Amino acid sequence: MWQDLVRAKRVRRGQKLPPVLPIVLYRGKRPWNAAVDIADLVVSLPGGFDRFRPHSSYLLLEENRYSDEMLAGLQNVVAALFRLESDRTGERYAEVFKALARWLQGPENESLRRAVAIWIQRVLARAGLDVDIPELDNLLEVGSMMEENLRDRIRTAGQEARREGRQEGRQEGRQDGQAELLLRQLERRFGPLDEKIRARVSTANPETLMDWADRVLTPGRLEDVLG
Repeated sequence: MWQDLVRAKRVRRGQKLPPVLPIVLYRGKRPWNAAVDIADLVVSLPGGFDRFRPHSSYLLLEENRYSDEMLAGLQNVVAALFRLESDRTGERYAEVFKALARWLQGPENESLRRAVAIWIQRVLARAGLDVDIPELDNLLEVGSMMEENLRDRIRTAGQEARREGRQEGRQEGRQDGQAELLLRQLERRFGPLDEKIRARVSTANPETLMDWADRVLTPGRLEDVLG
């Protein structure tokens, strides 16, 4: 980046280079335990040579160390983006979008608006929402869309849960019927069954029940049928 500035003549002869602040944004669940300065990875040198050991550190920001209440009280862009990153339901999207649109008004924030828009599109893509945000000025509209989309996802999830529940209920009914039929066949052939055998048959999966049902038709003892 520094070389690009020199080639573009944005830093001229005799001028000093602008400072660069390296930042690591960490979202992992485990605490960060890596060295924050490269010097910590290099053996110390004796005889006054330790000052030649390379130093290069970075600012570590661990998102999981900040609660949503703490982030909501910090009126800055990084805190707002952290709230988006940590939100798994989309409930805070509209609130954060409105705050960003308010904070980043004005021509002096044009480049920052573009960078934030790219970040937000990544967040939305991970949430399964393909939204194009060329300018941050329309975030109020995007926030309203997100609220409606969230309500649609909740309704869809509820419908899928009910549908899956009905399917599971039908499957359990068929499985109970298979187990009851097999118990009747075993009792007719081997006589009364103890509770241990009945429990084993009642809790078996459908594939095992079918296998046992086939074995009932072949000669052998009860132990041979149930493996």
